[in-house]
Amino acid sequence: MVGDRVYSVDLQSGIVSLSTVISNYNCQVQEFYEVATADAVYRVTGEHPLFVYNRGWTRVSELAEGESLQD
Repeated sequence: MVGDRVYSVDLQSGIVSLSTVISNYNCQVQEFYEVATADAVYRVTGEHPLFVYNRGWTRVSELAEGESLQD
């Protein structure tokens, strides 16, 4: 939601920083994935990127079971 604080990455420099959401992106998605961590279960689109150890930013649809996510 607008105003939330989320981690983002500068694709040119690779620097990850905490940023404020300034707008929402709405799309018609047919398929969702559930990503479970030790702390929670997240429901996200396949295009949503997560930071994976030893791989970097990876689309959820490309994750393999058991991969470690960066906090």
